[in-house]
Amino acid sequence: MVDDIHQKSSDLEKQRDVFYRFVPAPFIRILGERNITDIRLGDQNRMDTTVISDVVNVASRLESLTKTMKCRIIASGTSILSAENNAHLHHRFLGNVIVKGKNKAIPVYEILGGDSPSQMEKKISCKPDFEGGVQLYMKKNYQDALILFQKVKSINPDDETADFFIRSSEFRIKNPPPPSSDD
Repeated sequence: MVDDIHQKSSDLEKQRDVFYRFVPAPFIRILGERNITDIRLGDQNRMDTTVISDVVNVASRLESLTKTMKCRIIASGTSILSAENNAHLHHRFLGNVIVKGKNKAIPVYEILGGDSPSQMEKKISCKPDFEGGVQLYMKKNYQDALILFQKVKSINPDDETADFFIRSSEFRIKNPPPPSSDD
């Protein structure tokens, strides 16, 4: 049993190392620069850490958005602006989102560093159309947004985030939100 635990621990370490290779370094550092309180309990054989912070809450909500919006890595606008050399941090705007526990919408970006080089290149080349589609979507101009997202999809058939916006635009065209809705 102890050997199984050591093997699983080793496997998790390898997975973590693989993850950090694909996450841009500024993104990792940003989380370390925020005001975070951590509590560590245990001894040298087992250490449990609990982290308490608004940043952790937002990060958790953004992690959930990665599944909904079909992105590998999502960051808040604050994280993008805080990143050293953010000009080298390839990203694209996904919109303003109200996350659970917040009253105000926060700008959200997809970090493209988690994609393969060829996929990242395609997303960068389609970024103006993609972000134009996001802007139109936010203005509730779903028909024109759909056209731009379909253009992105025709250039990059593997763009699952464009798929998300295509489905959302089609749904909103068929089921428009009430005029007073902040959608």
